[in-house]
Amino acid sequence: MKRKLVVSAFLLLGMFAFAQNYYEVPYAGTRSRLTKLTTAEEDVFVKENSVRRIYDVPDYDRLQRGEKVHFGFFTEEENELLYEYNIYAELLNIYKEEIPDEKGNFKLTVYRAMYDLKRIITFNLKEGDHTKRKCLGQIIYVPQNEKYVQYEKQVYYGDEIYMHADRTIGVQASNVQFRICGNNIFAFYTRLYFTMHEHGHGEETSYSTSGFTKNAIYRTKIPDIMDKTQVCEVDVDFPLIDKDNPFRYSAQNAYDGDPATSYVEDTENDLFGIRFDFTKHGQEYEFKKTTGFKIINGYASSKDLYMKNNRIKKISFGSQKNPTFYNFQDKILDYQDVNFEYSLYALDIACLEVFKGSKYSDTCLSEVNIKFEDDSLLF
Repeated sequence: MKRKLVVSAFLLLGMFAFAQNYYEVPYAGTRSRLTKLTTAEEDVFVKENSVRRIYDVPDYDRLQRGEKVHFGFFTEEENELLYEYNIYAELLNIYKEEIPDEKGNFKLTVYRAMYDLKRIITFNLKEGDHTKRKCLGQIIYVPQNEKYVQYEKQVYYGDEIYMHADRTIGVQASNVQFRICGNNIFAFYTRLYFTMHEHGHGEETSYSTSGFTKNAIYRTKIPDIMDKTQVCEVDVDFPLIDKDNPFRYSAQNAYDGDPATSYVEDTENDLFGIRFDFTKHGQEYEFKKTTGFKIINGYASSKDLYMKNNRIKKISFGSQKNPTFYNFQDKILDYQDVNFEYSLYALDIACLEVFKGSKYSDTCLSEVNIKFEDDSLLF
């Protein structure tokens, strides 16, 4: 199950981008009900919501790599960029995504329009060695004023974005999931990036790659779905990448409310860290101090997967100079609570030791939830 990130990661992106699933199913919330529209339903949605089947941008020929020009494709209604760096796109499919609340009632419906960005990019790993990859994109439409309007514009399976000094930044994928808690909607954003580094010059040139993520949690009220308030940023080590679904093991699985999904690390030592930062964003959470957290350890979708993979044994949290240590019990597929004797505006959790899996070396975290000083939970 474990696959380490090495120089060949950029080559693997090519395999990712041509996976058939990318053209059929967008990555939605694990508990959401996803339905592809029929041709007739798609025609109605396109007409009623100003969705274009094909996008194009003028002056294509003059756009060269390295120019500081926003070259994207435009919406018919607002004349805005769908996303920078993409030239031409054709609508593939539209999916209806129904999002349930904690009781399983479907309280929100959004639509995901998937596009083939029609841009083949060649990345020169070294002289004579080229890799070609395709990009897909999507627009998420949410209900407002009896109409569905554009909410999020993303590139799903990106590629080379820009050159900067000795680095090339490559976007592999971006994803958003929704979760409804009471009258709140939480949107979880995860973006997986690969960075390629060039070392040396001429015949001595060598290359290495690294991966990193950007994760955030946003909250809004159901009647005000377009108004987003950032709750916190989440920093976590790079996840294991599944070639058919890059988000299968990413960070948002640790706080999506579904114990059957899991964050799975992809580090050299099978340990990881996760940080929740509440100090930079909305006032509602800025003055709520964390007093504890609770986790569901391991890969808790089944006892079999739980035992086959690593589980967290020992963690540290709190001040780096004076950390607090905690040991978890094994073979518990439910929440275990960790309480503080002090309060924190940000929460850093570091996995220090693990219970070894019987088959895999991956360390997994199924769920984590944060407790505040007024006894409320983040989710």
